[in-house]
Amino acid sequence: MCIKLLDEMIRKWAAVISHPMKFFKKENKASSLSYGAKSVILSGVISAIITIVIGLVYPQVLPEFAVLLGTNLTAAVIILILIGMPLMAIVGGLIVSAVFFVFAKSLGGKGTYTSQSHGIALINSVFNIITTVVFALLAIVAAGLISVQIAINVIIAVYN
Repeated sequence: MCIKLLDEMIRKWAAVISHPMKFFKKENKASSLSYGAKSVILSGVISAIITIVIGLVYPQVLPEFAVLLGTNLTAAVIILILIGMPLMAIVGGLIVSAVFFVFAKSLGGKGTYTSQSHGIALINSVFNIITTVVFALLAIVAAGLISVQIAINVIIAVYN
């Protein structure tokens, strides 16, 4: 079930990026808050896992996370990230959608809150994952630069 949902979401996320107009014309008929929420939860969990892996592998990039490594709080923080990121994404998405909906209605929009929230959820899910992957790549580069800087400092200290 989980693999089937992941496969379905990946196909929809790819369609959102590759053919947004065509996708949303077709998708608008099947809009639902629950499906949008599933999309946001799944992308939030994927982003949380990437963030946790970066925090564990490159603790110098996330110093707040590094402080907790090896303590009794490590597991609690991991669980909090896994629950908190998707939850914040859902609540934030609904609030943003409500603000956009008020503006859209005041400008003569004819859509529903459900269809708008569904669309925003799918778009935000895609960009949430893209942003997290970009962050992870930058973190890996930063970790490499920090390691090089430490090595240079050690060499200078030894030969000075």
